[in-house]
Amino acid sequence: MPDWRTSIVGTRVRVALWLATEIGVGGSFTKAHLREAFPRIEQVDRRMRDLRADGWVISTYREDRSLASDELRLVAIGGPVWDPSYRSKTSGPGITDTQRQDVFAADGFVCVYCGIGGGEAYPDEQLRTAKLTIARSQPTDDGEPRLATVCDRCHVRSSERPSHDAVASAIATLEPTALLRLREWVSRGKRTRDPLEELWAAYRRLPAADRARIREQLLRG
Repeated sequence: MPDWRTSIVGTRVRVALWLATEIGVGGSFTKAHLREAFPRIEQVDRRMRDLRADGWVISTYREDRSLASDELRLVAIGGPVWDPSYRSKTSGPGITDTQRQDVFAADGFVCVYCGIGGGEAYPDEQLRTAKLTIARSQPTDDGEPRLATVCDRCHVRSSERPSHDAVASAIATLEPTALLRLREWVSRGKRTRDPLEELWAAYRRLPAADRARIREQLLRG
């Protein structure tokens, strides 16, 4: 791994090296620390954010309530962008804002892998909330990759492939109702949700004032 202090690679790669070697997974830092490490480099914050497209997970106070308002945490190291043989996930044509919104809408504004919505807390990590992004998923049956909505956690784990035996064994334990639902998903090639899940996702996307009105109406009975 090159030295981030002396390497002549671009700023994004140097920031990745700094995070991996100086901060480490689970370590916290502030933007002031980042700017001190890279003085006189403009938009170093943006270069750090660019790493998220390659699976790097960097949480702020909004996603991790254990952090101070000015802190960030390196949750996971993504692609080794300093390796010349590594092919960045950002290679190829970029995704426009219109495409991004179309993909979010097509996927119901939830992660296609775990079903979590943006801003929701993970059931097993209550201090961490999901952030949705767009990723190129596994190819469809016709061999064409598709754009899909994924949360930051599943984006990192997308390269971890389960075994055939593990999936088959889990299917064998399903109750008949769950098995029928899985068959429907496999037949359609996508996970479908019931109307209540759709309504919850719609509620989550309302402005704060409208959510408060809906909440008041429901709690009033």
